Amino acid sequence: MNNKKKVSFIAITALFFVSLISATPSTLAYGEDIFGHNLSEEKWSLIYDFAGSQVVSDPNPGPLSENMTEGKDDDIPNIDSNFFVAWNNFQNVQSLYLAMQNFTWDIDESNSTLYGCAPYQLLLQHFRPPGQTQYHIFIENWFDGLLAYRELGDDATKNDVPDEEDALYLGWSYYSEYHKWLVNRVFKNRVPDYALIDDEKGTGTPIHIEEVQDGVYKYGITYENIFILWKKLNITEGLDNTVTSIEVMNRCSAFGILSELTFEFVVSLEDSEIEDLSEVTTTTEYDIGEMSEFWVIGDNETRANYFGGESYDITFPDSSFNVGYYNNSGIKNRIDGNESQGIPGFSLAVLNHANIIVVDREDPDEDYSGETDFIDQTGDSLGVETKNITEAQYDFADQPAYKLDFASKPNYTLNGEEEYPAPTRVLKNEAVKSNVTMQSDFFLKVKLAELIANTTGASEGNWFERLKFYGRMLSELGGSKFFYMTCFPKWSGGTITQDPQFTVYVPAQNGGRRIPGFEIATLTVVSLVSVSIILLAKHKFKK
Repeated sequence: MNNKKKVSFIAITALFFVSLISATPSTLAYGEDIFGHNLSEEKWSLIYDFAGSQVVSDPNPGPLSENMTEGKDDDIPNIDSNFFVAWNNFQNVQSLYLAMQNFTWDIDESNSTLYGCAPYQLLLQHFRPPGQTQYHIFIENWFDGLLAYRELGDDATKNDVPDEEDALYLGWSYYSEYHKWLVNRVFKNRVPDYALIDDEKGTGTPIHIEEVQDGVYKYGITYENIFILWKKLNITEGLDNTVTSIEVMNRCSAFGILSELTFEFVVSLEDSEIEDLSEVTTTTEYDIGEMSEFWVIGDNETRANYFGGESYDITFPDSSFNVGYYNNSGIKNRIDGNESQGIPGFSLAVLNHANIIVVDREDPDEDYSGETDFIDQTGDSLGVETKNITEAQYDFADQPAYKLDFASKPNYTLNGEEEYPAPTRVLKNEAVKSNVTMQSDFFLKVKLAELIANTTGASEGNWFERLKFYGRMLSELGGSKFFYMTCFPKWSGGTITQDPQFTVYVPAQNGGRRIPGFEIATLTVVSLVSVSIILLAKHKFKK
């Protein structure tokens, strides 16, 4: 059977955010007709199907739930693109969190491969610098995936963190069940049944937002049974929904089942050492589960047996290769490697990228002329070269405005017992950017304009005229000031716990107030463009 797929990446938030926009703040539609909440509320969270424009579940319907009309029915019942959406409006800081739960390409088909579950997400924060009403700052933090890396034997710089000369492998899991099916097609009748990949689907379970104590909020998501393909960054071809079985095996270096991956965010107000300021901190805890099965392309019988695994010869008319299979203690042995034998192990890193956008409300059509670069702990700009950092801070008008803090929690915990340093690394590597771009399936701006125009019933020209206030953001959102990764040099395929912090500086006498509704217009447009960069709602399957 010849299976072909033509699938754009997951449908995401265009309809959601377009519906929140009105021509003027005074007539701003807050979106209660779509999901029964608006952005002036302190907190809410729900599962939303962006393909069918439907609220899938909402554990705490808002006060406007009776006004919801558009979000009640599934417009496209055979396609689901479900995202966990969490909203928090606290102490002059608005936070929007979007995490993929799962997507299904065709529910009417009996083929279980038409399903994906991947731990990709965005945290967008909007705030005004202390003492400022004219300027608005938007910080994007994107989770781009898990990066495996190896310091090769001929590497002159052995420093436990990834460099340009190291072997770098980006984890792909968007099309998890399809890729799993492709690999099992290769393995069928060539490996024992126990070495086939388990067909249990990956899942994403939301941690709905709640106020766990006065002024402290918690939310997040837990993924389970995630199938990850690791591909070398220097291989320019991607691992999308159009690849064949042989292409997957040729482009991949390793793949495996990750038992669990939890992201938990805790938001709170803290005192600051800086006079007249307080800190709204968002602590992000990564809980990375253990690898339950692990396959390495190219491991022959001698190598696999050495680490306690098995090797299989895969032969096709025009290609052949070995695959090493590891479970139980063999996973730890293989991931650790053996330096004395010249076999480097694998280390792990969480890959992210961050961006800053500053908007001058009095002159919104012009680029902000001030500084928009993060600086490290020494005051040097980030993104210029590969370097280790302990923090990334943004100052506005010579005053701290935002900080990513890694030094406050410098260690990670392996297998719930041992602590090791968790260096944070800025990696100036164009291959990282190109691979992340391929993964995200970035949406062309002209197509975004068409989508906005079609949804609002306005022409493109009229729409952009309405968007002139925010128009320049179209080219900025989804960009990156720098890629950064939190590194776990000793991995062993075990559990890892680590928690960096994001900090927004706010006036000490803020009185607990939230940003009023007028500013929501700005955030809404930024959110629309930002998350639409991941998008589109057409998923087709052809046989």
